[in-house]
Amino acid sequence: MIRRNALIFLLSLLFYINSSIFSQPVVSILHFENISGDRESGWMSRSLADGLTALLRNEALILVERENLEAVIEEQKFSLSGLTDEETTLEIGRLLNTTQLIGGGFLINNGVLRVTAKITDTTTGEILFSSSVEEGAGRYFEVEKALARQLAGYYGFVPHIEDSHQTGSLTALNSYYRGLLYMDSDDYSNAAEAFQNALKEDPSFRDPGEGLEESYRFLKDFRKARYQREINGLYRRLDSLLDRAGAEPFVNYGDWVVQAMSEGKSSDEISAYTQSHPEITWGNSPVEVYWHAQNVMSDIAGNAKEYFDDTAQAAGMYRRMIGLSAVIQEEEPDDPFLPEIVYQELLAWHYLEEWAQVYRVCEQIMMTWPDYRMMWAVEDFYEQSLEFYSGD
Repeated sequence: MIRRNALIFLLSLLFYINSSIFSQPVVSILHFENISGDRESGWMSRSLADGLTALLRNEALILVERENLEAVIEEQKFSLSGLTDEETTLEIGRLLNTTQLIGGGFLINNGVLRVTAKITDTTTGEILFSSSVEEGAGRYFEVEKALARQLAGYYGFVPHIEDSHQTGSLTALNSYYRGLLYMDSDDYSNAAEAFQNALKEDPSFRDPGEGLEESYRFLKDFRKARYQREINGLYRRLDSLLDRAGAEPFVNYGDWVVQAMSEGKSSDEISAYTQSHPEITWGNSPVEVYWHAQNVMSDIAGNAKEYFDDTAQAAGMYRRMIGLSAVIQEEEPDDPFLPEIVYQELLAWHYLEEWAQVYRVCEQIMMTWPDYRMMWAVEDFYEQSLEFYSGD
């Protein structure tokens, strides 16, 4: 209890300092209230809060990290759902020195999703702004983004509208947040199943993997927890590579070291970061880094199949490799490293046993890059494809 109270004191002090130094409002976003109490749509309560938090990140305001807010609210036994009453609002503001709270509620009726939100001043209890959005229930992401635009308009900025979650699949998002609800009720078996379903719907969705590792640990299946932790590490490495490859301008490792030294980083700090993030050294061009990303995708697919016999996740990751190849071929058709990218695509098609595509890519490599270093393997794949595909 002493340690928890000390945490609350430190968080309060931190936000007091922030709000004193900066002119921006210090804002917390609460879970949204499930007005109808419908259990089928209960997952939206936290999802809406998380999505708006991602969409409203801007220099115009200081967003309180949700973990800090929830630690205080859990300790004080407050409700996370909506702005329950003025007294609670003012107390939360006092504890965290949060100047404003964003909360609201949602309701699905006759296939229509209606979400309302309001911004409350935590020093006076005054409602500063309110808005609502209504759309078909299947247009959840559009509702979330429309609400973000209205809230951002109050603060005087236009949000950078992109996916507020790591997935564009509503089914995957639904399964993930259902998993979190099961975790909250200590139902770890159903939580694991929900997280698995989310990954089957969208293998590139990273958060369910983190939840799956945690649920395995609570189930005391430590082998599966270790397996999942390894896969999660690969997902983090993949994100790092994709971010690096897509950065403008691209920075190779040598330039990164020079930049780090100019910022005052010591050789020990640079060495420690390099050891913990070896992917910073991989590749001297964006296309080379994308090739490393394809390799990590292949590792994720292989581990999913070997560890969990998860053919859906493996197939999804191989198709992601194929999609990346198509984008790079369109954007960098003359890059000298391109045949390596296309060869990774060939390996993915081969795993999927889509022989017409194996045949096509083999011929593409043999005709375009006849001196490719792995030509012997391409020829083997080509002969194998002819056993299943006539080439017509």
